[in-house]
Amino acid sequence: MNVKNKRLQRREFLKKVAQTSTGMAGFPMLLALGNSGCSVLDRYFEIEKYKYDQEVLIFGAGLAGLSTAFYLKKDKIPYRLFEASQRTGGRILTQHTNQEKVFSDLGAFEFDEFDSLVLELIKDLKLEIDEDTQFETLFKNDFTFFYKQKFITFKQILFAEYPHFQRWNKELTRLKKDQDTENTNSWLTDPLVYEYTQISLLDLFKDAKLQEVNRQLLLNWAEFSLQKKAKDISYLEWLLLLDNETLSNKKIRIKFGMEELITHLGQRVSGVIPNYNLQLPAKLVSISRENDVWKCGVNTSDGLKTYFSPYVVLAIPFLQLKKIKGLETILVNNEYKKVIQQATAKKSVVAIGNLKASFYKKNNHTKDLLVVDERVCRVRVIANKVRVHFNGMEDVEWFLKNKSNALNLNLLDGPFESSFDWSHAVYIEGAELSLTSKQIIDLKSAFEANWQESSLQFAGDYIVNPFKSKINDVLLSSHQVVENLKWQIKKNMKETV
Repeated sequence: MNVKNKRLQRREFLKKVAQTSTGMAGFPMLLALGNSGCSVLDRYFEIEKYKYDQEVLIFGAGLAGLSTAFYLKKDKIPYRLFEASQRTGGRILTQHTNQEKVFSDLGAFEFDEFDSLVLELIKDLKLEIDEDTQFETLFKNDFTFFYKQKFITFKQILFAEYPHFQRWNKELTRLKKDQDTENTNSWLTDPLVYEYTQISLLDLFKDAKLQEVNRQLLLNWAEFSLQKKAKDISYLEWLLLLDNETLSNKKIRIKFGMEELITHLGQRVSGVIPNYNLQLPAKLVSISRENDVWKCGVNTSDGLKTYFSPYVVLAIPFLQLKKIKGLETILVNNEYKKVIQQATAKKSVVAIGNLKASFYKKNNHTKDLLVVDERVCRVRVIANKVRVHFNGMEDVEWFLKNKSNALNLNLLDGPFESSFDWSHAVYIEGAELSLTSKQIIDLKSAFEANWQESSLQFAGDYIVNPFKSKINDVLLSSHQVVENLKWQIKKNMKETV
């Protein structure tokens, strides 16, 4: 099979899927009202109460932008939401099939039992959690290594190297000792943070004197996750990786796919005036400061338009910030400007395909495997789907040629070929934010120093955790943006009295 003919850039793929009605039941209604007639009228008359010269302009209608608008609406703060593409949701997209209850989350697909803001939002939107999975005892550290034709679980390594993990966990706990929703960057005050950026993972493991097999597997795991050589991975990055991957949190999924979250958020924030509260396609191309307000140049289907507002929220992917003309002259923090210009992307490929229905009925659960051989890949079986994560298309070619025995022996009850058809797999090529340890510290320091007092706000998971994408971190950043804007608005009202 020629994989190259089947590959799609992530954005191109999402665009094509969004334009295709076949197999896409329940795609978000961008301007749906979704409420009873009375509530719609209530919201219509509520418009008259808004002070439109105080509208917050939000650019980006992924989860960060939608949740920011949602929190602003709860506080009765007017806003306008702009999205550059033809759809909302960003990295969240659910593809449904004609088969009942069978769907695939192509982007974000789960969250943890301790993700309080996600659970609170789901309750607020009255969404259903999948009853088949909400009580499953799948833990993050329940994955298995397949190495030299043997299976080694992460827990086995954890127990074998317990004194080292105990020490690493102690250091991690110290870094996070004061972290909460009001002070997301407090670990920067720890004097050891900078020191941890100067210690390489390779040196750390040498000093730790880990068992050779365990050392090799942990190095492979870290290098695969971070797409860096061990000598370029710092102790700080290692601790953050442990924080994201080894906490024993139960996994939860939304009953009809993660896109339910986007659909209901879109209904809540789109308003009653078509293409007003939520406008797309509308791409921010420039921004400047003029007479104490922000001047925003926006490309729309009707051409270039200019919008003015005292408050702006940039809820677009971090790697796209450098494309906004004028932003570099506005930011006062030089370290932050450098990070925006220098940040790179980790290239990744996810192959997603269906297991046969007979297998799906017998195995309604998740299994996780890290294949360590000439190359490394991560395989997850989730309900009726197989998701294989690679660090590049060359790894895909290698995997297809080898058809690793690991799948037969560990993940599948039946023969590999009869359980899954790779010729019908979807390949999604994407990019994830990649930062060095210094860039992580510079980024978080910039927000620690300047974020609250700025009328130009940023929303996204990278603000809370620039190391790993997480839904709860997106909501945490949006929540903090709204708190900052409320403080700004209150301050400005006092000054004008």
